[in-house]
Amino acid sequence: MARHLLYPHRVWFSLAGAASDGARLEQILPRLEALAQFAGELDARLRAAGVDGVDGALDLDRRLRAVLDTFSRDEIGRVAEAAVVLRRGLDAVLEGLDRVARLKAQLDD
Repeated sequence: MARHLLYPHRVWFSLAGAASDGARLEQILPRLEALAQFAGELDARLRAAGVDGVDGALDLDRRLRAVLDTFSRDEIGRVAEAAVVLRRGLDAVLEGLDRVARLKAQLDD
């Protein structure tokens, strides 16, 4: 998702290119304005997603890393696979309950 939010990454390259080209202030200002607009849009999207803007996203990233770094990737992978298996089992149970409910409805008619 973060990658989706960062679509105008070209702003960074544009700004970096301007500095290395010896661009004048008039050339850099529009690029800085585009960067400020991007930062505002990113902040608004993060807030709309329930995150407290860019600062909140960075804080959330630090907190998640602190928790997840205590587990190996293998452990996380095993738990994720177990969750998939459990979900399939629960889906099968729900399907069975739906069949029973349909059969009961047919018998009641």
